[in-house]
Formats: sequence, C-alpha cells, structure tokens
Amino acid sequence: MKPVPSFQMKRSHRYAARIVVLLGALTWLYSLIQDPTRAWLNLLINNVYFISLGLAGLLILSLLYVSKGWWGMVIRRVPEAMTACLPVAVPLMVLLCFGAHSLYHWTHAEAVAHDPILQHKQVYLNLPFFIARMFFFLGVWIAFAQIVRRFSRRQDQEGAPVYHQKMVRLSAVFLIVFAVTFSFASYDWLMSVEPHWFSTIFSLYAFSTLFLHGIAAMTLIVVLLYEQGFLKGWINENHFHDLGKLLFAFSTFWAYIWFSQYMLIWYSNIPEETSYFLLRNDADWMWLFLLNLGINWLIPFIVL
Repeated sequence: MKPVPSFQMKRSHRYAARIVVLLGALTWLYSLIQDPTRAWLNLLINNVYFISLGLAGLLILSLLYVSKGWWGMVIRRVPEAMTACLPVAVPLMVLLCFGAHSLYHWTHAEAVAHDPILQHKQVYLNLPFFIARMFFFLGVWIAFAQIVRRFSRRQDQEGAPVYHQKMVRLSAVFLIVFAVTFSFASYDWLMSVEPHWFSTIFSLYAFSTLFLHGIAAMTLIVVLLYEQGFLKGWINENHFHDLGKLLFAFSTFWAYIWFSQYMLIWYSNIPEETSYFLLRNDADWMWLFLLNLGINWLIPFIVL
C-alpha cells in the first residue's frame, strides 16, 4: 500500500491566512468601538460556527465508527482535522464572556429584579453557572477529540485492531454525550439571547445546522485535497457521490426542521412563541429570513 502524502500548507498561504486573521481582529476591534453589541454578536456567531464545524467532524467520525461506514475511513483524516477548531475556541469563548452583559439580557440585575420570567430562570441563567457549563462543554469535547485522534494515529502506526474496537466504544459514548451537551450549549449560547422565547425543538434545529454545514465543509475539503493530488488513488467517484447524497439529504432534513419549528409556532399562535418570528418577518428582516432558507436548502436542492 502506497504511503499517503502529508498535507503541508504553502508558506504564501500561511502568510495570507495570518494577514486575514489580523485584519479580522482589527475590524472586530473597530466595530467594538463603534457598536459594541453588534461586535459581540458577531463574535458569538463566529465562535458558534467554528465550534460547530469542529464538533461536526467529531460527530461524523463517531457515526462512521458506530455504523461501520468503511467507505468513509479513507477520508477520516479530514473530519479529524476539523476537530482542531475546538481548542482555538477556548480563548475566543473566554473573550466572549467579557461581552456577556451586551449579549444576554438575563445578566442585567435590574432587568431580572422586575421580570418574573427571568427570576424563575435565574437558577439556571446566571453568569457563574453559564461560564462553568461553557468550560465543561468545551473540555469534554476537546478531550474526546484528542483521544479519538490519538487512537486513530496509533492504529495506523501499529495496525492493532484493539484501537479500532476502542474507537467504536468511544464513539458510542460520545454520541450520547454530544446529544446532551450540545443541546444545553445551544440553549445557553443561542436561545438565551432572547430569554423570553423558547422552542422545544431548538436544539434539534441547531443540530441539523451543525451537521449540514459539517458535511458541506468536509466535502469541500475532500474535493480540494483531491484536486491537489493528495487523495488520488484512494478515493473514487463513489466517495464523491456518497458525500453529495449526504449533503443533499441533510439539506432537506434541515429544511424540514426549519419549517416544523416555524409551522408549529405559527399554528399554535402563542404570544410568547410568535414574538420570535414576528420580529424576523418584519420588512427589514424578511430578506434575511428567506435567504437562510435559500442558501441552506433551495440552492443545494436544485444544484444537487
């Protein structure tokens, strides 16, 4: 079996990436001066997006091992590499804590004092407990990612089947841990931005977004690596078909969850639930509301 060449980023690309990161940091600092609330919201969106990509890589790996998806083992280094986003998220989420007062209404003591709903939720929605949960979630996810990568590399080096068996058991445990921790993380980081609103399927909606974008990112990376010659001779047309079918299927799954959440809230017509969509159906928001559906479902559905 021929050795797989190791991917190394070109020096010019590394410099370009550093320049982009520096420009992004400077732009964010400028926006922090001009509009702090918008700056912290942008950082929250950025952090959640890249954490989701890292988690999606770990989730895809776990599903491949548990379901005996041998077809995906040849590209498993790609989702493994995606998990590298998780350690980087720690300092960014720590930074986000300094903007909690701008992001989360429930951190305002004067607001809680005059709001029975926030008082009822204060046992869970308080800053010390929020930060403790955040570190717990990130710590658990990073620990699983590190163990998975270590076992995977040892299996390649030693060829011992015991590592594969450990990966299967570890993946089964992670799927359960992921379901619980990611659900609470989606409540904490996203849904609590509007603490008076809630949806019983919000965590499922967040999961569908995570998985769809994870498959899309993994597919793009595989295509780019193949075009650069790193995976030629290892993957074939069937692998691309499988990735395309997964992307097609889960874009429709995402649209189903998106519509279900909207339809159920519209149908029940309960004021504390409809407030979320009334804001987003406003003239200033409607184009973004529909663009979300178009990018995540309509375009992939038509193209694929």
